[in-house]
Amino acid sequence: MCGLAGFFVLNGDVPEKALLDRMARTLRHRGPDDYGTYSNARIGLVHTRLSIIDLSSHGHQPMSSADESVTLVFNGEIYNHVELRQELTSKYGCSFKSSSDTEVILQGYLTWGDEILSKLNGMFALAIYDKSKGRVILARDRFGVKPLYVFEQNNIVVFASEIKAILDYEEFYKELNLQSLGEYLYFTSSLGDQTFFSGVKSISPGECVLITDQGTSKHSFVDIFPRKEIKPKLNDAAKEVRRLLESAVERQLVSDVPVGVFLSGGVDSAAIATIASRISRQRIRTYTADFTFTKDKGEVEQASKIAEKIGSDHKIIDIGPFDLVDTLEALVDAHDEPFSDAANIPIYLMSQKLQGSPKVILQGDGGDELFAGYARYSRIQYSKYSWLLGKVLMPFANMIPSGSKLNRSLKALHALHYAEEELKAANIMSQEPYGEDPTMWLGRKFRDGVRKTDPFSRYRQIFQKFADKDPVQRMLYTDLSIILPDIYFSKVDRACMANGIEIRVPMMDNDLVAYALSLQSSLKVRYGIKKRVLKIALKGVLDESILHGPKKGFNVPISDWLRDPLADYLRKTLSDGFLVESGLFNINEVHRRVEMHISKKADFGVSLYKMLVFAVWYKKHFEKID
Repeated sequence: MCGLAGFFVLNGDVPEKALLDRMARTLRHRGPDDYGTYSNARIGLVHTRLSIIDLSSHGHQPMSSADESVTLVFNGEIYNHVELRQELTSKYGCSFKSSSDTEVILQGYLTWGDEILSKLNGMFALAIYDKSKGRVILARDRFGVKPLYVFEQNNIVVFASEIKAILDYEEFYKELNLQSLGEYLYFTSSLGDQTFFSGVKSISPGECVLITDQGTSKHSFVDIFPRKEIKPKLNDAAKEVRRLLESAVERQLVSDVPVGVFLSGGVDSAAIATIASRISRQRIRTYTADFTFTKDKGEVEQASKIAEKIGSDHKIIDIGPFDLVDTLEALVDAHDEPFSDAANIPIYLMSQKLQGSPKVILQGDGGDELFAGYARYSRIQYSKYSWLLGKVLMPFANMIPSGSKLNRSLKALHALHYAEEELKAANIMSQEPYGEDPTMWLGRKFRDGVRKTDPFSRYRQIFQKFADKDPVQRMLYTDLSIILPDIYFSKVDRACMANGIEIRVPMMDNDLVAYALSLQSSLKVRYGIKKRVLKIALKGVLDESILHGPKKGFNVPISDWLRDPLADYLRKTLSDGFLVESGLFNINEVHRRVEMHISKKADFGVSLYKMLVFAVWYKKHFEKID
């Protein structure tokens, strides 16, 4: 895992080399082991390295071809690099100086051209400079596990693994993107190619951006969604799922440094840890966090039982008292944008505690979105009946406390009354309490601007793409397109890479995903039974108590923290003179709700945390701008 950045000059003067040095320093947390730069009269490239495959200097980047016609910077891991290397050697006579996956990509590009991108099974963001063709190719892996951003202004294109490196470009002017602010108020982050900085775009999963003298153009290099669905017998499908998952774990164990597993006690992480323990020649390391703020220790105990059964080298990471203000501000810096999914806090604290050892961790993201692990898939499968239940409860809505689990369930049930399928999905996933307008927290100028945007535009775009699918399949495909890349993968990448740790997600193996997506939705969820095919696949791998136990989400007590110990920080930040003068917030309403929340007269924890994170970010980036 690494960091990359660079620029390509379309015409005019080349930035001073000091820009590359600043970018290297900015991204050093992503690659503390090594760094390198490349530049000529048109281009500058930066790479910071976290050494995982081929720890020698032969893996150094930027990496150039023998004739120096092509230069590559790459962030990620390619799990089928051994197979690709063998093909390049036996069929095309390619020779290699290193055992790194970077060189496989380079030789693959020299052999196959742009087609190399669709051949890669892994997570990656990369930039290929082809000097002979006078172009740069930027590409991001098909599932969006790794981040990559691009900014085009007049005569230059700047790109980087993280937005903060683009901000190192001195001529970049910061301007708030109100579209992203609207999405954030509903969904905890910006969505799709939007970012909070106008002009900075996130390259979409499976997308290639081509930079030439004429500017930028983009296209998808792969379509992960199948045209036809299949419906094998349930047991046959389960056997294939198990085979593909075992292959995925085996591929992702390949490393020249030790590999660990985050073991939560749930189905997905337990399956990965158990399969890894059977495959690996070395004793697997597993890690579970024990947080002082979590009263329920059932998940820690469950993980310990699993670890004992598989014989892993298990460590319970004790996350004791910590400075919440420092952690929150560190995460605002890590994300570069407002990001209010507070689950990034425990992930950040875990990776910080590990201090980069081990460098590589496997974890279970993606299983719920592939195999229908959430209650919303059952709700939308039986939306007609769920909506009737919501209608029965609606008269009692005012009696249900804001922020409570019942309120959230009511909001999800109410969302199903929308005629448009995309609005059902979007409103199920939105976070504001039932009956709330999240823009009411903003000052009039910002509120009016946000209301002119469409926070659900990404959902409309994706749902139109899958108009021929059944409601559950559309929801699954949409979550894979939005929730995973824009929220979950972003959360894990920033929280862990801030501490120099690479996270791998075996559930997002190319072959496993392709098969899972092709299965009809009834094989994944039916009669309220979630993850049907996966649970059958894991019979004999996991105990029945794990397979059929209740699903436990990790609940961060953000509402309690905002009452104490963050109460004073919350009051002070939202009353900051700069923020008041800017008209960012509806100050009277914000203050009223802060005091109601702190005094426990209401629970506005989710909304207040969004406002707090946004305020910290906005002050950091805009206070000194005229």
